[in-house]
Amino acid sequence: MSVRGRISSVAGALLLSTTLLGGASYAEDMSTHEAMGGVARGMFTTAIVDREPQDDLASLANDQLSVFFFSEMTNMAGQRVTHRWEYNGQVMAEVSFAVGGDRWRAHSSKNLQPIWLGEWTVRVLDGDMNVVSTHNFNYTAATSPMPASIPK
Repeated sequence: MSVRGRISSVAGALLLSTTLLGGASYAEDMSTHEAMGGVARGMFTTAIVDREPQDDLASLANDQLSVFFFSEMTNMAGQRVTHRWEYNGQVMAEVSFAVGGDRWRAHSSKNLQPIWLGEWTVRVLDGDMNVVSTHNFNYTAATSPMPASIPK
């Protein structure tokens, strides 16, 4: 375990003991992952506006040819974080960026081929290439629209 990992473990233990002892502090309002650093929010979306996702997708029809992955990191300032896009166990893309603050939002996108149906995964990796969080969505076959009227 790295020095940073040991420090994070100790911080998490202190946070837990403070909560268990009933101490009234800021720590009571902070989740363990926030104290140690991680992904507070991660989601697939069809659009990013003003650095915020516009929807939260569990699936996407293949008449849509691109998708975004949004992540909000906490307490990871100074690290290089990577969005690793995977399909059928194969890495399809990696997008890395520097985290510039204790609360940092970032997104990446993937252009999709209509034949790439099935489950897609984005793994968020920290600066040591450890998986911080994992998110999935299903790319499904679009249903054909019904005609407005049937000719007689």
